[in-house]
Amino acid sequence: MTDGCCEVARDQERGEGMNEFYVALTNYLENSSHENQSAMNAIAKATDEVRGGYFGGQTNISGKLERKLQELKNGNRTSWARTLLEVHENRYEFGIYDNNIYERLKKMSPYNGKIILLVDYGCNGRKSNIDETTEFSKEIDKRIESAGMRIHDGDNYIVSVDEKKLAEFLGESAVDWVHCGINSFRGPRKPNED
Repeated sequence: MTDGCCEVARDQERGEGMNEFYVALTNYLENSSHENQSAMNAIAKATDEVRGGYFGGQTNISGKLERKLQELKNGNRTSWARTLLEVHENRYEFGIYDNNIYERLKKMSPYNGKIILLVDYGCNGRKSNIDETTEFSKEIDKRIESAGMRIHDGDNYIVSVDEKKLAEFLGESAVDWVHCGINSFRGPRKPNED
């Protein structure tokens, strides 16, 4: 039995290992040398060996690595989507220090040149990051269903849009300020304004 401080320290150690793994994975996918593969395998194994944790638990990166690499090399969209989401979400959870990792991975993925939108139906089929009452949300639902997929509790999807087409669409759109959650602001804030 250990105390909370030791468990949190293990989470930190695991997080640093995850950071190193994503850097090594990216380096290997860019240059599949024996040295890069050995480094990636060693980091995966070391991260898997971190036991316990307060918020997290033991990983199994090395046990799934060969399959993951094969899927990524074959351009498997689901595997790429999961990897990109892991890296993006783990920027905060694991403290990924190299913010270029996501961009470097995305350039190698089927999502290169695309804007990625995560659609999370969560519990009770509610989309957590899109206002479900909007026409836009309804169009997202239609697009997912037209791809032959069912909208259901707990399902997550990636909807990708060509960057140029989205820029054209947004270039024609209007932006209106509605309100701020901080009562002292009575109008829109300027970029970089606290």
